[in-house]
Amino acid sequence: MNGVQLHFLFNHVPLFFTLFGLLILLTSLALKTTAPRRYALIIWILAALGSLGAMATGEEAEELAEEWGMSHAAIQEHEESAEVAHFTCIGLGLLSVVLLIFDLRKITWWRGSQALLIMLSVAVIILMSIAAHEGGKLRHPELYQAAPTDQNLPHDNGEEADEHE
Repeated sequence: MNGVQLHFLFNHVPLFFTLFGLLILLTSLALKTTAPRRYALIIWILAALGSLGAMATGEEAEELAEEWGMSHAAIQEHEESAEVAHFTCIGLGLLSVVLLIFDLRKITWWRGSQALLIMLSVAVIILMSIAAHEGGKLRHPELYQAAPTDQNLPHDNGEEADEHE
């Protein structure tokens, strides 16, 4: 398995694990039980690790995409949105580590921590969805609102003659 394949594998982990963790936490709150809360925290920690994996393999995927002539601007748009999503996911993962330690040591959580977890997880889901959409544009030009201007166009290195002369 090469870096590009690993990137495609890892880039789905943060989005879906964050969603599953949010659903588990909301279920825990609805059922008024704290037992599933630990599972949500563990899943969010795994989401952050998946985000680290996606970022670590992104450079190789970028190099191959540029080699195949994909739009540098579209790649940069994806990379920038992925960085924001990544750091938000890392924040959620770090908060989850702290709260998991609190939970294991039976330390009472700060009252606003569950609200903060919900807000951070929703932010991660939104930001990861945006990054995924931008990444999808690299192989699915139909996702553009307007036709792409430089996607898969031949590069003019001065070697090609103008056909209209």
